[in-house]
Amino acid sequence: HSLNIQTFPEQLESQLKHHLSRIQQLLATSTSWTWDNLIEPLETMEDELERLWAPLSHLHAVVNNEALRHCYQTCLPILTRYHTTIGHDKMLCEEKMYHDIYNKNMLKTH
Repeated sequence: HSLNIQTFPEQLESQLKHHLSRIQQLLATSTSWTWDNLIEPLETMEDELERLWAPLSHLHAVVNNEALRHCYQTCLPILTRYHTTIGHDKMLCEEKMYHDIYNKNMLKTH
């Protein structure tokens, strides 16, 4: 995979839209949350995002030419919208959900 800074913002936007759709599917398919049906898929999506974003972020830090800077700056609002959407999702921010997952995992290990 080579990094194409002309198409990178669209690629990022596409991946993040897919992730938001997947998150909504996850939240709609269960009311009994576990590591396997919520946390692991969220972690997988975060890893996918990191694998996509890290090369551009790294190049921006070490090369930092005008084209890379433009691409990077174009992507920042896209990432911000994504993280804001997740951060304001009432279900994902429900503390009880995470306590339940933690308690289920603790029961599995004892």
